[in-house]
Amino acid sequence: MIILQKIYRSDLFQRCDHDYKDHNSFSDMKERIVRDPLHNFISLSDYDFVQKLVDTEYFQRLRRLFQLGVSVYVYPSATHNRLSHSLGAMELFGRIFDNIHKDIKDGSKEELRKIGIATILLHDIGHGPLSHVTEQIFKFKHEDMTTEIIKTTEISDILKKEGIEPDTIVKIINHTSEPEYKYISQLVSSQLDADRLDYLTRDAYFTGVAFGKIDLERIIRTLQIYKGGGDIEGYVVSNNKGLEAIESYVLSRHLMYQGVYFHKTTRCFERLIENVFKRAIFLAIDNKLIFPKEFEFLKNGGFSVNNLMQLDDHAVYSLIRQWTENSDKILNDLADRIINRKPLKWKNIKKLKTYSENLEKIKGELIKNEFDPDYYLLFDEPSETPYSPYSPKGADDNTSVITNIFVLNEEGRPEEISHLSKVVKTLADNQTSFRIYVPEECKAQTLSILRSNEN
Repeated sequence: MIILQKIYRSDLFQRCDHDYKDHNSFSDMKERIVRDPLHNFISLSDYDFVQKLVDTEYFQRLRRLFQLGVSVYVYPSATHNRLSHSLGAMELFGRIFDNIHKDIKDGSKEELRKIGIATILLHDIGHGPLSHVTEQIFKFKHEDMTTEIIKTTEISDILKKEGIEPDTIVKIINHTSEPEYKYISQLVSSQLDADRLDYLTRDAYFTGVAFGKIDLERIIRTLQIYKGGGDIEGYVVSNNKGLEAIESYVLSRHLMYQGVYFHKTTRCFERLIENVFKRAIFLAIDNKLIFPKEFEFLKNGGFSVNNLMQLDDHAVYSLIRQWTENSDKILNDLADRIINRKPLKWKNIKKLKTYSENLEKIKGELIKNEFDPDYYLLFDEPSETPYSPYSPKGADDNTSVITNIFVLNEEGRPEEISHLSKVVKTLADNQTSFRIYVPEECKAQTLSILRSNEN
């Protein structure tokens, strides 16, 4: 038997035609696959609807959204997009699902698998440009956009033709689904899900950091559905052999926040982008600036899916690039700092009280150097909780069960992981830091002001 393979490359996707007859003819048996640096090959052919969803303009827009937003200012290779992440998360969901059901041969879970694949594929569909930064600026929530896109666009029609109710997808994402979907919701969105497993691994790979490495295979192979009764009945847990791998995963998540997501320079440019739009909106309201059509909502108010579909990272950067030629000194300078990577200087603050007591002095220093504190004094308060322990809020609170991580102890009973792991227990606290940013011309005096009051 001769096997021939033709690969037609079109951007990210590859279509492979396999012939199992002879070398002169090709059958209609086709598989559409994606070459991925993490998962090798990702098939888009498990279900017909996957290719249809991927080919929509709503999904293709994710190609133009950097997964890590402005982290490229720190890690130049972190240019991977939300489209590749969504496909990777879908691949991991399928692998996890297949593993926890490997002993079930009757296909009774196929409908659940199909619904889960659709959900994880669409979980990021409503995100805006530059990661979460523009949600504050444009005044929208990506969860609301996701819901609207799934329920009111052609994506809804594609799902319904496959017998999948769009409302079911939305409920799974929001942890409000019926009991039969509870572990699907857990695998899509929790403290150990396909989404986090992919983006942590992917972000570590493209930033080049070593501390984000996760033992994916070990975690996947140790997950199972608990059948022992009680509150955890029907949820996904890890057996005891997966404890160390999950400990490492939680620690990796913490280190990724500290070293990547909350990097001082990344956070600086996020605040600068907020302020350049703040200035632009101020000028527009005063009729001193006109927004392009796709950004008119910034002056007029209101944000819809139609607005979202016109926006991506390129559109935002293009607009900021135009502002580098604006006659307004503040808008011009802020835009130039963003486009040409000119961050402000930073300082960690040990005590928030020290900052508040000296705020007016610091503002005075900026004003003396002709910098408006409203735009050039940045305060940042990054806060993260590497792991949130199980804390039910009432008898009917299933969300806490869905989002937490349970591991079987040596007796085979599920325990919340912070009870079994000193590592996770140590990380189960909110960790907040305080920073300020000022122009370089004001750095020395600002540091002097703060140091004189720190002790």
